[in-house]
Amino acid sequence: KVTSSLFVDGWRLPNKRLDTGTIASRIANASLRSSGVNLFSWRRAVEVDDECIATLCNNLSLEKLYLGYENCSTLTSAVVDVILRSPTAQSLSFACIMDLPAIAPGDVLRLARGCPRLTSLDYSLDPVDSDDESVEVGASGLSVADQSHIADLFDLLESRCREANIPPRFQIKLLV
Repeated sequence: KVTSSLFVDGWRLPNKRLDTGTIASRIANASLRSSGVNLFSWRRAVEVDDECIATLCNNLSLEKLYLGYENCSTLTSAVVDVILRSPTAQSLSFACIMDLPAIAPGDVLRLARGCPRLTSLDYSLDPVDSDDESVEVGASGLSVADQSHIADLFDLLESRCREANIPPRFQIKLLV
């Protein structure tokens, strides 16, 4: 079976809670060739963790990856290394990372640097708490380091889009 995109919300997931390894293995071993996995739709069915992402990214060369919201709350920043060590790192051209506090701008920059085909990105983040005196915060509510990572990320993606002769397709949203 070949699909242009694998959106798990089309699958009938049981009402009972399955472990992520089981679900990810079923998807990866279902002889599907998929260009994308949308994990937003897993909200009520399963909590997605780093192991689940590893199973998917190691068994499917994904072009698109959607991560975010409640079902991905246990993801850690190590998930970036998981993706970078997988075949997906060479095929990923679009990533959507929404409302995941563990994935900081520096992590997204590492992901972009390690995924040479990545030209399209949607990323949302919460500004740091300005009451934290140990972090130097700019006017945007982001730390100076995060601002620098975002500027480098924009430069990298803009350069890739220019080289590929495609319009820029990325956005970073601050959640307030």
